Amino acid sequence: MHIVALFLLLSSILFSEELSLDTLLKEYKSAEEPYHNTKKESAGHVRVITRSELDKMQAYTLNDVLKTVRFFTLQPRRNGMTTLVRSGESQMSSLPVKIYINSHELNSATLGNVLVQYGRMGLYFIDYIEIYQAGNSVTFGNEPGTLLIKLFTKDSSRENSTSVQTSIDTLGSITLQAVEAKVFDEYSYLANIDLRKNNYEEYNIGGTDLSRDGLRGQMYFKFSKQDDYDIEFGAINEKYDIFSGLGMSTKDGHTHTSDIYAHITKYFENELKVMLTASYEKFEIYNEDYLGIPLPGITPPLPQQLDTAINTKVYSAIVEKRFINGNNDLFVGAQFKRQEFGIDDYRVDGVDTPMNWGPKKLDIFMLYAENLYNINENHLISLSAKLDRYENSLDRSSTEHILRAGYVGVFDEFKFKLFAMQSYVYPTFLQTTYAPNYRVNPDLESAELLTLSAELIYTKEDTTYGFGIGKSEADNAIIFDKNLINPTQSIYVNSSDKNRFELFFANVEHSFNIDNRVKVEIYRQFRDNYYSPREGAALQLFNTIGNIDIYNELLYRSKYTSAEGIDVKRGYDYSFGAIYRLNKRTELKLKAENILDKASKTPINGVDVSATDRRVLFTAEYTF
Repeated sequence: MHIVALFLLLSSILFSEELSLDTLLKEYKSAEEPYHNTKKESAGHVRVITRSELDKMQAYTLNDVLKTVRFFTLQPRRNGMTTLVRSGESQMSSLPVKIYINSHELNSATLGNVLVQYGRMGLYFIDYIEIYQAGNSVTFGNEPGTLLIKLFTKDSSRENSTSVQTSIDTLGSITLQAVEAKVFDEYSYLANIDLRKNNYEEYNIGGTDLSRDGLRGQMYFKFSKQDDYDIEFGAINEKYDIFSGLGMSTKDGHTHTSDIYAHITKYFENELKVMLTASYEKFEIYNEDYLGIPLPGITPPLPQQLDTAINTKVYSAIVEKRFINGNNDLFVGAQFKRQEFGIDDYRVDGVDTPMNWGPKKLDIFMLYAENLYNINENHLISLSAKLDRYENSLDRSSTEHILRAGYVGVFDEFKFKLFAMQSYVYPTFLQTTYAPNYRVNPDLESAELLTLSAELIYTKEDTTYGFGIGKSEADNAIIFDKNLINPTQSIYVNSSDKNRFELFFANVEHSFNIDNRVKVEIYRQFRDNYYSPREGAALQLFNTIGNIDIYNELLYRSKYTSAEGIDVKRGYDYSFGAIYRLNKRTELKLKAENILDKASKTPINGVDVSATDRRVLFTAEYTF
C-alpha cells in the first residue's frame, strides 16, 4: 500500500504544469464559484466539494462523496441498501444526519436515517456540496444534526444548456441522466431526470443467493423568479432485492422506497424569507425466508413471510429574517413541522396481524436565533440558541433546547475555530412507533449532548495544513439493547451511563497549480468500545494533462470487531478515474472502483460485504 501511495504522489508531481493563459482563466472562474457566497465558516467545521472536484471524482451518487467523509464509514445493510456509520458505532446507533437540497431538508421520518433513502441519489444536477461537522449552526433550522450535508443545485444562468450522460459498468449496471437549465428574462428553470439499473456483486450462503440489485428513478425540477421565489419539486422511487433480509436464509424479497416533495421559498425585502414544504414517503418490505423470520410479539413456529408497508407525511412552514446593524448580524427564525406516520400493511404469512404501535403523529414548534458579532474584520464571535417543543399523539410532550457559542479568528497565515454546543437527539419513529424485527419503546426520551471542538488552519503559499480535536458527551444516550438469546426482544433504551468519545484529525492540501492538487487526511476516534473502524485516512489526487482529467483516490479504514463479535480486517479502497474531453460538447469517462477489492467490509449473515464493489464504469456525456 505504501508503494501505491508513493506512486500516486509522484504522478501528481509529474503531471503538474506551468501556468498558462488557460490556467489563469480557470483561476478566475474558481474565484467566482458560488460556494464562496454560501460557505458559512461560523456554522462549524466545513468541507466544500467544488464542481470541479465532483466532475473529476466522477461522483455519480451521493455515496461516492459520503465514503470520503472523515469519521464515517459507508456500509451495506441487511435489506440491500447502504448507510453511514460513525467511527466506533454500529448501524443500530442513532445517527442524526441532515441533508439539504438548497434550503429544503430531505425528510427521513419513516426510517429515521436519510442516508438509507438518499445515499444512491444521483448528483448530475448538483453544482457543489458543503459538509458541516461537529455542532452545526441553528440557522439551518429543523431538528439538530451532528453531520449536515448541503447540496446546491446548478445555477441556470451559468448552465443555460441541456446535457445528457449515460453509463454502463462491468456488473451490468446502466444509468441514464439528463439535466436542462434555461433562463427567460427574470425567470429560470432547472430540470433533472435520473434512471438507473443497479447491479451488485452477488453472494451465496448454503445454496441461497443474496442479491441487492435494483431499479431507481429520480427527478427534480426548480422554477425561479430572480430575487422573488423558488419552487422546487422532487421525487424518487427505488426497488431493490432484499439481500439477507430479516431472517437467516432468505428465499425471496424486496425493499421498495418512494418519496415525493414540494418546496416553495418566497423572498421579501429586508432579508425576510418564508418557506413551505410538503412531502410524502413510503417504505415497503417483502421478505420470505426458508428458516423463518423472528418478529416481536409472534410466538413460534417462526413465520416464513412478512409483508409490511409504512408511510410518513411531513408538513413544514418556516419564517426567517436577518438584521444587520454595524458589527452585529442577527438571524432569527421560527418553524412548525408536523409528521404523520401510517402503517398501511402488516401481514405475517399472508394474514393481517394487529400490533400495539407507538405514537403516530408528532408536532414540533421551533424558535431559533443566532448573533454574529464581528469584533473586527479578523475576529468573529457567534452566539445562538434554539427552543423546540415536541408534542405527540399519545399526549406526551417535551421541550428541548440548543445553546451554541463559537469563535473564528484570522491571524495572518493562521485561522482558528472554536465551538461549544449543548444539544440533543430526539428518538425516531423506528425507535418509538414501528419496527419489523425488534420492540419499540414509546417512552424513549431525548439524549442530551455536549460537543466541544477546535480547528487550526495554516496556509503557506500553495499549501494548507489543518488540525482539529473534539470531545462529545451524551447523557441519557439512546442505545440499542440487543437481546442475544431472543433478538425480537431487543429494544432502544435510554442509557444510565455517560457515553463519551474524543477525536482528532489532520489534513494537508497542496496545489501545484489550478489543475493539479493533492489532499491527504487522517483521523482517529477514542472511546471504550468499537463496532466499526475507529480510524481512517484519505488520499486524493486531482490532475489534468491537456484534455485529460485524472483522479486517484485511496481510502483507508482500520480493522474492527462488529457488534456480533466478528473480527473485520482493515480496508483499502483504491479508485481511479479519467475523463477525455473530445471537444467542448463531448466527454468520454472511465472509472475503476475498489480496484484492489479490499475496501472495508461489513459482516452480514455469514458473509463480509463491501459497500463499494470492484467494477469499471464507462460514461459518455454530451452537452447541447
